[in-house]
Amino acid sequence: MSSIGITGASGFLGRNLVKNKKLKNVKLILFTGNLLNEVDVNTFFKENKIDQVIHLAGTFSPPFSNLIEKNLLLTEKLLDTGIKFGIKKIIFASTGAVYGEPLNLESFEDDPLKPMTPYALSKMYAEKYIQYCSQNKNLQYVLLRFPSIYGPDNNKGVIFNFIKGIKNDKKIIVHGDGNQGRDFLYVDDAVEAICKAIDYDKSNIFNVSSSLRLSINDIIKILRKKYDFEVEYKKADNNLKALYLNSAKIKKELGFVAKTKDLLIS
Repeated sequence: MSSIGITGASGFLGRNLVKNKKLKNVKLILFTGNLLNEVDVNTFFKENKIDQVIHLAGTFSPPFSNLIEKNLLLTEKLLDTGIKFGIKKIIFASTGAVYGEPLNLESFEDDPLKPMTPYALSKMYAEKYIQYCSQNKNLQYVLLRFPSIYGPDNNKGVIFNFIKGIKNDKKIIVHGDGNQGRDFLYVDDAVEAICKAIDYDKSNIFNVSSSLRLSINDIIKILRKKYDFEVEYKKADNNLKALYLNSAKIKKELGFVAKTKDLLIS
């Protein structure tokens, strides 16, 4: 039986992954310590024969020093120790934000990376370190670049923030004019992409996306069907106007197609 280590198993995506029935024939080993603690990381790999790691742990939270520590340095420590104990593969949850503003309507996996936020920059650095390990330490990787993932019990992201604002203050705050566009991926589809990546036997990068592309103003219209609230527009906190990911490659290579086509608001 294959043994798979998972970091970030207590997070939104991790919780949904570990309960997925498709992993019932896989031995899942959940990391529960401090990934920045050398003893904890050594114990994790030393006490468990782990073939590959699904690396979901990380942070969105500034300042930049925190992003570098939790997204890059944490990944470096995990890989350096894991490779020493014989792991062969990592599946890494990255972000489509590494592209920055798309060259055209959509971003493709071979487009240049021009991150426009500190979070995206830290994720790009982590990707580069994983690729460095692949080139120099015989590590296989699958980098999954996700858009905005949403679903029940999520506690971050634009949809969560909007609903929280509605329930607490009958008001939501929009940074910018609301015309900025985003891909939205339901959490079950994100889990499905990870499951398909487990048996993939090459190193590769995949955009994980659905056909659900909405502007912030589109989301507001959908929410108004269920809730009554006010909208306050403020100055944009970044200049990213659109973030759409082309998913043709993951469909061809892994047979992944997102099943959820409509925005599900709980």
